[in-house]
Amino acid sequence: EEPLGAPARFYEIETDEQHRAASDAQITAVVLQKFLRQLDFEHEIEALEDILVFQYKTYRQVRRPPKALRRLRAEVLPQVPHAPGVYFLENKSGTPHYIGKARDLRRRVGSHLSGIESASKRQRRLVEATREVSWEQTPSELDALLRESHLIKEKKPRFNRAGRRYRSRPFLRLDRAEDFPRLSWTYRLNAADDPDGDAVEYYGPLAGREAAEDLVETLGRFFRLRECDDERFRRGERCLYADIDRCPAPCEHGASEEGHAAYAEAVAEVRAFLGGRDPAVLEQAETKMEMASEQLDFERAAEERDALERLERFFRRQRFVGGPVRSCDAVLLLPEAERCVLYVVRHGLLRQTLVVGPSSAADEARAAVGEALARHFDPEAEPPVAFTKRQAHEARLLQQWTYRRREEVQQVRWDGEPPEALAERVGERVRKEGGA
Repeated sequence: EEPLGAPARFYEIETDEQHRAASDAQITAVVLQKFLRQLDFEHEIEALEDILVFQYKTYRQVRRPPKALRRLRAEVLPQVPHAPGVYFLENKSGTPHYIGKARDLRRRVGSHLSGIESASKRQRRLVEATREVSWEQTPSELDALLRESHLIKEKKPRFNRAGRRYRSRPFLRLDRAEDFPRLSWTYRLNAADDPDGDAVEYYGPLAGREAAEDLVETLGRFFRLRECDDERFRRGERCLYADIDRCPAPCEHGASEEGHAAYAEAVAEVRAFLGGRDPAVLEQAETKMEMASEQLDFERAAEERDALERLERFFRRQRFVGGPVRSCDAVLLLPEAERCVLYVVRHGLLRQTLVVGPSSAADEARAAVGEALARHFDPEAEPPVAFTKRQAHEARLLQQWTYRRREEVQQVRWDGEPPEALAERVGERVRKEGGA
Protein backbone atom coordinates (compact mmCIF):
# COMPACT_ATOMS: atom_id res chain seq x y z
CA GLU A 1 0.00 0.00 0.00
CA GLU A 2 1.16 3.55 -0.73
CA PRO A 3 2.56 5.40 2.35
CA LEU A 4 0.06 8.22 1.89
CA GLY A 5 -2.92 5.88 1.67
CA ALA A 6 -3.61 5.58 5.40
CA PRO A 7 -3.38 9.30 6.32
CA ALA A 8 -5.38 10.25 3.22
CA ARG A 9 -8.20 7.88 4.23
CA PHE A 10 -8.03 9.01 7.85
CA TYR A 11 -8.42 12.67 6.91
CA GLU A 12 -10.82 11.76 4.06
CA ILE A 13 -8.75 13.44 1.37
CA GLU A 14 -9.91 12.75 -2.18
CA THR A 15 -7.95 13.25 -5.36
CA ASP A 16 -8.64 12.53 -9.03
CA GLU A 17 -5.10 11.34 -9.76
CA GLN A 18 -3.39 8.81 -7.56
CA HIS A 19 0.26 7.78 -7.44
CA ARG A 20 1.34 10.91 -9.35
CA ALA A 21 4.03 13.24 -8.07
CA ALA A 22 1.86 16.37 -8.13
CA SER A 23 -1.07 14.56 -6.52
CA ASP A 24 1.13 13.02 -3.82
CA ALA A 25 2.63 16.43 -3.06
CA GLN A 26 -0.86 17.91 -2.75
CA ILE A 27 -1.99 15.14 -0.37
CA THR A 28 1.15 15.61 1.73
CA ALA A 29 0.48 19.34 2.03
CA VAL A 30 -3.15 18.82 3.05
CA VAL A 31 -2.18 16.17 5.62
CA LEU A 32 0.42 18.53 7.08
CA GLN A 33 -2.10 21.39 7.30
CA LYS A 34 -4.66 19.19 9.04
CA PHE A 35 -2.02 17.81 11.38
CA LEU A 36 -0.80 21.29 12.37
CA ARG A 37 -4.36 22.48 13.00
CA GLN A 38 -5.00 19.39 15.12
CA LEU A 39 -1.84 20.06 17.16
CA ASP A 40 -2.86 23.66 17.71
CA PHE A 41 -6.45 22.88 18.67
CA GLU A 42 -5.95 19.77 20.81
CA HIS A 43 -2.50 20.38 22.33
CA GLU A 44 -1.88 24.13 21.91
CA ILE A 45 1.36 23.50 20.04
CA GLU A 46 2.45 26.10 17.52
CA ALA A 47 6.24 26.40 17.68
CA LEU A 48 8.47 24.15 15.59
CA GLU A 49 10.54 23.22 18.65
CA ASP A 50 7.42 21.95 20.43
CA ILE A 51 6.41 19.92 17.37
CA LEU A 52 9.82 18.23 17.29
CA VAL A 53 9.50 17.31 20.97
CA PHE A 54 5.90 16.12 20.49
CA GLN A 55 6.90 13.50 17.91
CA TYR A 56 8.74 11.44 20.56
CA LYS A 57 5.84 11.29 23.01
CA THR A 58 3.78 8.12 23.35
CA TYR A 59 0.08 8.00 22.71
CA ARG A 60 -0.72 7.71 26.43
CA GLN A 61 1.32 10.84 27.14
CA VAL A 62 -0.62 13.04 24.75
CA ARG A 63 -4.17 11.74 24.71
CA ARG A 64 -6.47 9.97 27.09
CA PRO A 65 -9.53 8.20 25.73
CA PRO A 66 -12.93 9.75 26.52
CA LYS A 67 -14.31 8.94 29.94
CA ALA A 68 -17.15 6.77 28.57
CA LEU A 69 -14.70 4.73 26.49
CA ARG A 70 -12.36 4.27 29.46
CA ARG A 71 -15.26 2.97 31.54
CA LEU A 72 -16.36 0.52 28.83
CA ARG A 73 -12.83 -0.81 28.53
CA ALA A 74 -12.22 -1.09 32.28
CA GLU A 75 -15.63 -2.12 33.63
CA VAL A 76 -17.78 -3.61 30.85
CA LEU A 77 -15.36 -5.42 28.55
CA PRO A 78 -14.02 -7.78 31.27
CA GLN A 79 -17.59 -8.98 31.84
CA VAL A 80 -18.18 -9.91 28.19
CA PRO A 81 -17.80 -13.68 27.80
CA HIS A 82 -15.55 -15.53 25.37
CA ALA A 83 -18.59 -17.11 23.72
CA PRO A 84 -20.72 -16.77 20.58
CA GLY A 85 -23.59 -14.33 20.62
CA VAL A 86 -25.06 -10.99 19.59
CA TYR A 87 -23.91 -7.66 21.02
CA PHE A 88 -25.53 -4.22 21.18
CA LEU A 89 -23.71 -0.89 21.16
CA GLU A 90 -26.12 1.56 22.80
CA ASN A 91 -26.31 5.36 22.87
CA LYS A 92 -26.91 7.55 25.93
CA SER A 93 -30.65 6.87 25.84
CA GLY A 94 -30.06 3.11 25.90
CA THR A 95 -31.15 2.56 22.30
CA PRO A 96 -28.99 0.14 20.28
CA HIS A 97 -27.41 2.01 17.37
CA TYR A 98 -25.37 -1.00 16.22
CA ILE A 99 -26.04 -4.74 16.45
CA GLY A 100 -23.40 -7.29 15.59
CA LYS A 101 -22.65 -10.99 15.95
CA ALA A 102 -19.49 -12.76 17.04
CA ARG A 103 -17.97 -16.17 17.48
CA ASP A 104 -16.12 -14.66 20.45
CA LEU A 105 -18.04 -11.76 21.97
CA ARG A 106 -15.22 -10.30 24.03
CA ARG A 107 -12.77 -10.21 21.14
CA ARG A 108 -15.31 -8.65 18.79
CA VAL A 109 -16.52 -6.01 21.25
CA GLY A 110 -12.91 -5.28 22.20
CA SER A 111 -12.06 -4.64 18.56
CA HIS A 112 -14.68 -1.85 18.53
CA LEU A 113 -13.22 -0.25 21.65
CA SER A 114 -9.55 -0.29 20.64
CA GLY A 115 -7.58 1.45 17.92
CA ILE A 116 -10.37 3.88 17.11
CA GLU A 117 -7.92 6.65 16.15
CA SER A 118 -6.93 4.76 13.00
CA ALA A 119 -10.46 3.61 12.22
CA SER A 120 -12.78 5.08 9.61
CA LYS A 121 -14.79 8.20 10.34
CA ARG A 122 -17.98 6.14 10.58
CA GLN A 123 -16.39 3.74 13.08
CA ARG A 124 -15.10 6.65 15.19
CA ARG A 125 -18.57 8.22 15.25
CA LEU A 126 -20.05 4.88 16.29
CA VAL A 127 -17.69 4.47 19.24
CA GLU A 128 -17.94 8.12 20.29
CA ALA A 129 -21.74 7.78 20.50
CA THR A 130 -21.59 4.50 22.46
CA ARG A 131 -22.32 4.74 26.17
CA GLU A 132 -23.17 1.13 27.00
CA VAL A 133 -22.62 -2.39 25.67
CA SER A 134 -24.94 -5.34 26.21
CA TRP A 135 -25.07 -8.81 24.71
CA GLU A 136 -27.03 -12.02 24.28
CA GLN A 137 -25.10 -15.26 24.46
CA THR A 138 -26.15 -17.95 21.96
CA PRO A 139 -25.34 -21.67 21.76
CA SER A 140 -23.33 -21.24 18.56
CA GLU A 141 -22.11 -18.92 15.85
CA LEU A 142 -24.95 -19.98 13.53
CA ASP A 143 -27.56 -19.06 16.13
CA ALA A 144 -25.84 -15.68 16.52
CA LEU A 145 -25.98 -15.16 12.74
CA LEU A 146 -29.72 -15.84 12.59
CA ARG A 147 -30.44 -13.80 15.72
CA GLU A 148 -28.45 -10.82 14.47
CA SER A 149 -30.27 -10.85 11.14
CA HIS A 150 -33.68 -10.81 12.83
CA LEU A 151 -32.77 -8.09 15.35
CA ILE A 152 -31.34 -5.75 12.71
CA LYS A 153 -34.57 -5.98 10.72
CA GLU A 154 -36.66 -5.52 13.84
CA LYS A 155 -34.80 -2.61 15.44
CA LYS A 156 -33.11 -1.04 12.38
CA PRO A 157 -30.12 0.42 14.25
CA ARG A 158 -28.68 3.64 12.89
CA PHE A 159 -25.22 2.27 12.08
CA ASN A 160 -26.38 -1.02 10.52
CA ARG A 161 -26.71 -0.16 6.86
CA ALA A 162 -27.16 -3.63 5.38
CA GLY A 163 -29.82 -6.24 6.05
CA ARG A 164 -32.48 -3.87 7.39
CA ARG A 165 -35.41 -5.64 5.72
CA TYR A 166 -36.40 -9.07 4.50
CA ARG A 167 -36.25 -9.56 0.76
CA SER A 168 -38.43 -11.87 -1.30
CA ARG A 169 -36.34 -14.92 -2.21
CA PRO A 170 -37.29 -17.02 -5.25
CA PHE A 171 -37.33 -20.82 -5.41
CA LEU A 172 -37.03 -23.19 -8.34
CA ARG A 173 -40.28 -25.16 -8.70
CA LEU A 174 -40.76 -28.61 -10.23
CA ASP A 175 -44.29 -30.02 -10.17
CA ARG A 176 -44.07 -33.78 -10.64
CA ALA A 177 -47.85 -34.13 -10.35
CA GLU A 178 -48.09 -32.90 -13.95
CA ASP A 179 -47.91 -35.45 -16.75
CA PHE A 180 -45.05 -33.49 -18.25
CA PRO A 181 -43.49 -31.34 -15.50
CA ARG A 182 -41.76 -28.08 -16.28
CA LEU A 183 -39.16 -26.18 -14.30
CA SER A 184 -40.05 -22.66 -13.24
CA TRP A 185 -39.40 -20.26 -10.38
CA THR A 186 -41.67 -18.67 -7.84
CA TYR A 187 -41.55 -16.42 -4.79
CA ARG A 188 -44.17 -18.52 -3.01
CA LEU A 189 -43.48 -21.87 -1.44
CA ASN A 190 -47.07 -23.02 -1.12
CA ALA A 191 -48.00 -26.46 0.17
CA ALA A 192 -51.62 -25.86 -0.86
CA ASP A 193 -50.52 -26.67 -4.42
CA ASP A 194 -49.27 -30.06 -3.22
CA PRO A 195 -51.91 -32.02 -1.30
CA ASP A 196 -49.80 -35.20 -1.43
CA GLY A 197 -46.88 -33.40 0.24
CA ASP A 198 -44.10 -34.56 -2.07
CA ALA A 199 -45.14 -33.96 -5.68
CA VAL A 200 -44.14 -30.28 -5.88
CA GLU A 201 -40.45 -29.74 -5.19
CA TYR A 202 -38.85 -26.41 -4.33
CA TYR A 203 -35.11 -25.80 -4.53
CA GLY A 204 -33.40 -22.77 -3.10
CA PRO A 205 -33.92 -20.09 -2.03
CA LEU A 206 -31.89 -18.16 -4.59
CA ALA A 207 -30.35 -14.70 -4.39
CA GLY A 208 -33.00 -12.88 -6.38
CA ARG A 209 -35.18 -12.74 -9.47
CA GLU A 210 -32.33 -12.33 -11.93
CA ALA A 211 -30.49 -15.32 -10.50
CA ALA A 212 -33.65 -17.43 -10.73
CA GLU A 213 -34.39 -16.41 -14.33
CA ASP A 214 -30.80 -17.03 -15.42
CA LEU A 215 -30.69 -20.44 -13.77
CA VAL A 216 -34.02 -21.57 -15.26
CA GLU A 217 -32.84 -20.40 -18.69
CA THR A 218 -29.53 -22.25 -18.34
CA LEU A 219 -31.13 -25.46 -17.10
CA GLY A 220 -33.62 -25.31 -19.95
CA ARG A 221 -30.78 -25.42 -22.48
CA PHE A 222 -29.37 -28.64 -21.03
CA PHE A 223 -32.35 -30.66 -19.80
CA ARG A 224 -34.92 -29.76 -22.48
CA LEU A 225 -38.03 -29.85 -20.32
CA ARG A 226 -41.05 -28.10 -21.78
CA GLU A 227 -41.18 -24.33 -21.25
CA CYS A 228 -44.59 -23.52 -22.70
CA ASP A 229 -47.47 -22.46 -20.49
CA ASP A 230 -50.11 -25.01 -19.47
CA GLU A 231 -52.87 -23.56 -21.65
CA ARG A 232 -50.83 -23.77 -24.83
CA PHE A 233 -49.69 -27.26 -23.91
CA ARG A 234 -53.28 -28.44 -23.43
CA ARG A 235 -54.14 -27.12 -26.90
CA GLY A 236 -51.31 -29.24 -28.30
CA GLU A 237 -49.66 -26.32 -30.10
CA ARG A 238 -46.04 -26.82 -31.09
CA CYS A 239 -43.96 -23.84 -29.93
CA LEU A 240 -40.66 -22.17 -30.79
CA TYR A 241 -38.76 -24.14 -28.14
CA ALA A 242 -39.49 -27.36 -30.00
CA ASP A 243 -38.39 -25.79 -33.30
CA ILE A 244 -34.99 -24.82 -31.85
CA ASP A 245 -34.58 -28.22 -30.15
CA ARG A 246 -35.02 -26.83 -26.62
CA CYS A 247 -37.99 -29.13 -25.97
CA PRO A 248 -38.85 -32.75 -26.97
CA ALA A 249 -42.35 -31.56 -27.97
CA PRO A 250 -44.46 -33.68 -25.61
CA CYS A 251 -47.45 -31.79 -26.99
CA GLU A 252 -46.96 -33.86 -30.16
CA HIS A 253 -45.14 -37.01 -29.02
CA GLY A 254 -46.13 -37.33 -25.39
CA ALA A 255 -49.18 -39.49 -25.95
CA SER A 256 -47.03 -42.49 -26.89
CA GLU A 257 -45.48 -44.79 -24.32
CA GLU A 258 -42.03 -43.97 -25.66
CA GLY A 259 -42.72 -40.25 -25.34
CA HIS A 260 -43.77 -40.59 -21.71
CA ALA A 261 -40.73 -42.71 -20.88
CA ALA A 262 -38.29 -40.30 -22.56
CA TYR A 263 -39.74 -37.31 -20.75
CA ALA A 264 -39.75 -39.13 -17.41
CA GLU A 265 -36.06 -39.87 -17.91
CA ALA A 266 -35.36 -36.18 -18.56
CA VAL A 267 -37.23 -35.26 -15.35
CA ALA A 268 -35.19 -37.80 -13.40
CA GLU A 269 -31.98 -36.26 -14.75
CA VAL A 270 -32.93 -32.72 -13.78
CA ARG A 271 -33.98 -33.90 -10.30
CA ALA A 272 -30.62 -35.63 -9.87
CA PHE A 273 -28.84 -32.38 -10.70
CA LEU A 274 -31.11 -30.19 -8.56
CA GLY A 275 -30.61 -32.60 -5.67
CA GLY A 276 -26.83 -32.36 -5.94
CA ARG A 277 -26.39 -36.01 -6.99
CA ASP A 278 -25.41 -35.95 -10.68
CA PRO A 279 -22.88 -33.41 -12.04
CA ALA A 280 -22.96 -34.74 -15.62
CA VAL A 281 -24.41 -31.48 -16.95
CA LEU A 282 -21.32 -29.61 -15.71
CA GLU A 283 -19.18 -31.67 -18.07
CA GLN A 284 -21.55 -30.84 -20.93
CA ALA A 285 -21.35 -27.12 -20.11
CA GLU A 286 -17.56 -27.24 -19.97
CA THR A 287 -17.43 -29.06 -23.32
CA LYS A 288 -19.62 -26.37 -24.92
CA MET A 289 -17.34 -23.64 -23.58
CA GLU A 290 -14.21 -25.36 -24.89
CA MET A 291 -15.76 -25.95 -28.32
CA ALA A 292 -16.74 -22.30 -28.65
CA SER A 293 -13.22 -21.26 -27.65
CA GLU A 294 -11.62 -23.62 -30.18
CA GLN A 295 -13.85 -22.13 -32.88
CA LEU A 296 -12.62 -18.66 -31.84
CA ASP A 297 -16.19 -17.68 -30.98
CA PHE A 298 -15.09 -15.92 -27.82
CA GLU A 299 -18.40 -14.15 -27.20
CA ARG A 300 -20.24 -17.47 -27.11
CA ALA A 301 -17.41 -18.98 -25.07
CA ALA A 302 -17.88 -16.24 -22.47
CA GLU A 303 -21.62 -16.97 -22.35
CA GLU A 304 -20.92 -20.68 -21.89
CA ARG A 305 -18.39 -19.87 -19.17
CA ASP A 306 -20.99 -17.81 -17.31
CA ALA A 307 -23.50 -20.64 -17.67
CA LEU A 308 -20.97 -23.14 -16.33
CA GLU A 309 -20.18 -20.95 -13.31
CA ARG A 310 -23.90 -20.51 -12.64
CA LEU A 311 -24.48 -24.26 -12.69
CA GLU A 312 -21.39 -24.99 -10.58
CA ARG A 313 -22.41 -22.53 -7.85
CA PHE A 314 -25.87 -24.03 -7.61
CA PHE A 315 -24.68 -27.65 -7.72
CA ARG A 316 -21.99 -27.18 -5.07
CA ARG A 317 -24.54 -25.86 -2.62
CA GLN A 318 -27.19 -28.45 -3.50
CA ARG A 319 -24.70 -31.28 -3.13
CA PHE A 320 -24.48 -30.34 0.53
CA VAL A 321 -28.16 -29.44 0.98
CA GLY A 322 -29.11 -32.75 -0.61
CA GLY A 323 -32.50 -32.08 -2.17
CA PRO A 324 -35.64 -29.95 -2.13
CA VAL A 325 -35.74 -27.43 0.68
CA ARG A 326 -38.81 -28.95 2.38
CA SER A 327 -37.09 -32.35 2.37
CA CYS A 328 -33.89 -31.08 3.97
CA ASP A 329 -34.01 -33.05 7.22
CA ALA A 330 -30.74 -33.72 9.02
CA VAL A 331 -28.64 -33.26 12.10
CA LEU A 332 -25.49 -31.23 11.42
CA LEU A 333 -22.47 -31.91 13.61
CA LEU A 334 -19.76 -29.32 14.17
CA PRO A 335 -16.93 -30.66 16.36
CA GLU A 336 -15.24 -27.96 18.44
CA ALA A 337 -12.71 -27.93 21.26
CA GLU A 338 -14.12 -29.96 24.16
CA ARG A 339 -17.64 -30.02 22.72
CA CYS A 340 -19.72 -30.94 19.70
CA VAL A 341 -22.50 -28.67 18.43
CA LEU A 342 -25.57 -30.36 16.94
CA TYR A 343 -27.89 -28.41 14.64
CA VAL A 344 -31.34 -29.95 14.19
CA VAL A 345 -32.58 -29.05 10.70
CA ARG A 346 -36.15 -29.91 9.72
CA HIS A 347 -37.82 -28.87 6.47
CA GLY A 348 -34.80 -26.73 5.60
CA LEU A 349 -34.91 -24.62 8.78
CA LEU A 350 -32.83 -24.67 11.95
CA ARG A 351 -35.14 -25.90 14.71
CA GLN A 352 -32.81 -26.33 17.67
CA THR A 353 -29.13 -26.25 18.65
CA LEU A 354 -27.70 -28.74 21.13
CA VAL A 355 -24.28 -28.67 22.71
CA VAL A 356 -22.76 -31.98 23.73
CA GLY A 357 -20.03 -31.50 26.29
CA PRO A 358 -17.55 -33.74 28.10
CA SER A 359 -18.14 -37.49 28.33
CA SER A 360 -18.90 -37.14 32.07
CA ALA A 361 -22.33 -35.81 31.07
CA ALA A 362 -22.93 -38.57 28.50
CA ASP A 363 -26.25 -39.86 29.88
CA GLU A 364 -27.71 -36.37 30.24
CA ALA A 365 -26.54 -35.41 26.76
CA ARG A 366 -28.01 -38.54 25.17
CA ALA A 367 -31.33 -37.90 26.87
CA ALA A 368 -31.42 -34.28 25.64
CA VAL A 369 -30.55 -35.31 22.08
CA GLY A 370 -33.14 -38.08 22.07
CA GLU A 371 -35.85 -35.77 23.37
CA ALA A 372 -35.06 -33.08 20.77
CA LEU A 373 -35.02 -35.51 17.86
CA ALA A 374 -38.28 -37.13 18.98
CA ARG A 375 -39.89 -33.68 19.03
CA HIS A 376 -38.64 -32.49 15.65
CA PHE A 377 -38.52 -35.69 13.59
CA ASP A 378 -42.08 -36.88 13.92
CA PRO A 379 -42.74 -38.85 10.69
CA GLU A 380 -46.34 -37.58 10.72
CA ALA A 381 -45.34 -33.90 10.86
CA GLU A 382 -46.35 -31.90 7.81
CA PRO A 383 -43.92 -29.53 6.07
CA PRO A 384 -44.66 -25.80 6.40
CA VAL A 385 -47.65 -24.70 4.35
CA ALA A 386 -45.65 -21.70 3.14
CA PHE A 387 -42.34 -19.99 3.82
CA THR A 388 -42.49 -16.47 5.15
CA LYS A 389 -39.87 -13.96 4.01
CA ARG A 390 -38.08 -14.49 7.30
CA GLN A 391 -38.07 -18.28 6.91
CA ALA A 392 -36.82 -18.06 3.33
CA HIS A 393 -34.08 -15.68 4.43
CA GLU A 394 -33.05 -17.91 7.33
CA ALA A 395 -33.07 -21.00 5.11
CA ARG A 396 -30.67 -19.22 2.77
CA LEU A 397 -28.44 -18.09 5.66
CA LEU A 398 -28.35 -21.69 6.91
CA GLN A 399 -27.35 -23.00 3.48
CA GLN A 400 -24.67 -20.35 3.04
CA TRP A 401 -23.21 -20.93 6.50
CA THR A 402 -23.24 -24.71 6.04
CA TYR A 403 -21.52 -24.44 2.69
CA ARG A 404 -18.81 -22.14 4.09
CA ARG A 405 -18.16 -24.61 6.91
CA ARG A 406 -18.50 -27.71 4.70
CA GLU A 407 -14.99 -28.94 5.56
CA GLU A 408 -15.91 -29.01 9.26
CA VAL A 409 -19.63 -29.76 9.33
CA GLN A 410 -20.82 -33.36 9.11
CA GLN A 411 -24.35 -34.45 8.26
CA VAL A 412 -26.51 -37.25 9.53
CA ARG A 413 -29.47 -37.27 7.16
CA TRP A 414 -32.86 -38.45 8.29
CA ASP A 415 -34.27 -41.15 6.02
CA GLY A 416 -37.64 -41.40 7.71
CA GLU A 417 -36.69 -43.92 10.38
CA PRO A 418 -38.03 -43.63 13.96
CA PRO A 419 -36.40 -40.77 15.93
CA GLU A 420 -34.79 -43.32 18.26
CA ALA A 421 -32.86 -44.85 15.37
CA LEU A 422 -31.75 -41.40 14.20
CA ALA A 423 -30.62 -40.55 17.73
CA GLU A 424 -28.52 -43.72 17.81
CA ARG A 425 -26.82 -42.83 14.53
CA VAL A 426 -26.15 -39.30 15.77
CA GLY A 427 -24.77 -40.67 19.02
CA GLU A 428 -22.38 -42.97 17.18
CA ARG A 429 -21.07 -40.07 15.12
CA VAL A 430 -20.66 -37.88 18.21
CA ARG A 431 -18.76 -40.61 20.04
CA LYS A 432 -16.50 -41.03 17.04
CA GLU A 433 -15.71 -37.30 17.26
CA GLY A 434 -14.86 -37.59 20.94
CA GLY A 435 -18.04 -36.01 22.35
CA ALA A 436 -20.42 -37.42 24.91
